[in-house]
Amino acid sequence: MKRADVEAERRAQYLAEQRKIEEEKEAKLTQKRKREEEEADANRAREEKRRKLAEESRRRREEQEAEEERARRKRLGLPELVKETSEEVEVDDIKDEELIQKLREMGQPAVLFGESHKQRLRRFRKLGVVMTTGPIPTSLELVEEKDMKVDELPKDAEGRKFLFRQLASYFTMVLTEWEAALDKEKRDTFASKAAYNAMVQSKENMTPLFRKFEKGDLDEGVLEPIVEIVKAAQEKRYVDANDGYLRLSIGKAAWPIGVTMVGIHERSAREKLHESDKGHVMGDEVTRKSATTMSLYHETAEFLTAPTSSGGSLKSRIFSKKDLKSQPAQIYALAIESCKWSSILKEVIENAEILRLERKLTPILSTLLVHDLLLAKRGIALPAVHGLRASVERHKNRLSAEFTKARIRRKLGSLEAIKAHIEAGLEESTDASEAPYPRWVRINTLKTTLEDQLEATFSGLKRVGTVEAVRQRGLKCLFIDNNIPSLLTFWTLSLKMEI
Repeated sequence: MKRADVEAERRAQYLAEQRKIEEEKEAKLTQKRKREEEEADANRAREEKRRKLAEESRRRREEQEAEEERARRKRLGLPELVKETSEEVEVDDIKDEELIQKLREMGQPAVLFGESHKQRLRRFRKLGVVMTTGPIPTSLELVEEKDMKVDELPKDAEGRKFLFRQLASYFTMVLTEWEAALDKEKRDTFASKAAYNAMVQSKENMTPLFRKFEKGDLDEGVLEPIVEIVKAAQEKRYVDANDGYLRLSIGKAAWPIGVTMVGIHERSAREKLHESDKGHVMGDEVTRKSATTMSLYHETAEFLTAPTSSGGSLKSRIFSKKDLKSQPAQIYALAIESCKWSSILKEVIENAEILRLERKLTPILSTLLVHDLLLAKRGIALPAVHGLRASVERHKNRLSAEFTKARIRRKLGSLEAIKAHIEAGLEESTDASEAPYPRWVRINTLKTTLEDQLEATFSGLKRVGTVEAVRQRGLKCLFIDNNIPSLLTFWTLSLKMEI
């Protein structure tokens, strides 16, 4: 066999082997591509199935939550929620490709998991809304302070929109001042930390209210009491504002707590149940936590600022009023003690300049709060997180220093001495000859007699013939009434009586 034939045969075998190898490689690549395509199709099918399951799960969860909310509102007597229509008319619709491009240009995610075109378009429009930089960012255009004064509830749509702007502006102003006041105070004490946490929680609790202002879908039964509360607060009628809050929270219905109506009066009680009588706040746990109580100080301030034409003495007006939220005895005691110390407290408050620093305080309200802060055993009768208590207690050192200066200016060496000075009626007033607060006492003749008390408790007092003589400053004397048995009035520095 020739060498050329052998070489040709070897070459043919080599080429055949190479073709076989290439065919095997091509077959493997074809199989690999086929597996990858099948796997990709399977992944797409799994993702689509997962998306549909997630959408179905979310829809069922929303339906369940909506059903639970409807049942809760029905149980509490709250109005039903307005159902949102599924058919939304989209104005100025944008193609999906263009919408995705605009979202990418804004640095936002182009597509969220399970997001439809309508949801993506709604998200794009929300991103274009300009939000304020206040404590609670809102898309509403805030008004100036001179335009925040609210009047009656408007009926037209334009007036309602402006009302929402007024309410958002007023609450923004109050929260801003509250936050600014707390920022000046070091948060190194329990009271300061609690006050700051209350402020933060108030902002969180009011955020849903701002969202309803933006949408304009606040219920009429809730909006009307809110307007009433804000109007009363702007006019410094704090007791009326508190009454409005109570009507908003628990309502004024005939059966406000859910008592089962029984008996022959069931029809009459049922007829009194109207939408405006129902409570709307106590059913909401978040809003309920913002409840505060200032009735004692607000009611006392109203009695002290009432015009003289209201008639009757301070005591008779307090104890004859039937709709007080605080005990009449507490209101009367606070009013009397604050009036005794009013000249010194006014001097302390003016020198400490807290009215200039705390705009929410009025002169009468500051006098009542400072009195309890400096002189009451338990301090201010408010929760530690209350805003008004914090507005006074943050100036405690300055107020205590000014109170000490006032005592030293009167050449009194101790707190007991200045208390005796006040009880004796020696503090300067418009009438320097008379003491303003003689005391009336009636002897309990079931346990003792008038003669025994004159010899024991009142042995150091001189008897006089008129009430005017009792009111002479610095005299230890008493007057026995000639008309009412066992009734006497006296004036002294201090008496420890067991009558």
